[in-house]
Amino acid sequence: MYLHPTRRELQKLPASGRVKNIGVSNFAIKNLEILLKDESCKTVPAVNQVELHPNNPSPKLIDYCKEKGIHCTAYSCLGSTNSPLANDEVLKKIAESKGKSTAQVL
Repeated sequence: MYLHPTRRELQKLPASGRVKNIGVSNFAIKNLEILLKDESCKTVPAVNQVELHPNNPSPKLIDYCKEKGIHCTAYSCLGSTNSPLANDEVLKKIAESKGKSTAQVL
């Protein structure tokens, strides 16, 4: 697989002292495998930022990242525009039992 020059340059940043870690966004298992197997990959990404919420939990991806030492950070944990999550009855009950809002639970 061809590793984009920008990604090759990112691999050099931790050694330069300009950054402590590098990460990726929206990498599925297949993309992570390609990246990690590439001979120019010297630094495992510290984080993979992905959409995670109850309607998109991605357990296989989270398990894979844990196995590789990659932290998953959620974006859109409240869901996307007009998401049904804010009105989900199960989430509302969980929130009420904790004295929190649905958004705080999410």
